[in-house]
Amino acid sequence: MSQNTEIDFASLEDFYNDDPRRRASRECLYGVMWRIDRLGTTAEVSYIRDTEEIYQRTHGLNEPITVLGYWPADPGQIFYQSLEETLKGWPEKCGTPDGLDWLKSKLHRKRNW
Repeated sequence: MSQNTEIDFASLEDFYNDDPRRRASRECLYGVMWRIDRLGTTAEVSYIRDTEEIYQRTHGLNEPITVLGYWPADPGQIFYQSLEETLKGWPEKCGTPDGLDWLKSKLHRKRNW
C-alpha cells in the first residue's frame, strides 16, 4: 500500500474488520468538526497507535472512513507527541472551511507523502 494514497472504507465496521489491531488500539482524537464541504458535512480525525494510521470518519449515513496517512508512533505513553507537534494549531483550524486541507498539507509536507 502506497503511503501517499488515501484508502477508503464504507463504514467504521468495515474499517475495524479489515485490521483487528484497530479495534483494540489506543487512539488520539484530533477534533470532531472538520468541515468536508461547503454544505456543512463534517468529520472527525483520529490517530491509531497500533496501525500508525491517521483517519477521517465522515459524519452521516454509514460514516465512511478515509485513511489519510501514516505516522510512526512515539515510544512510551504519549505515543502521539511528534504528531501533535506537527499539527500544532489544529484546534483553531478544526471547523474552518479550509481546516481539513490544512491538516492534510501539514501531514504530507512533514512526512513527504
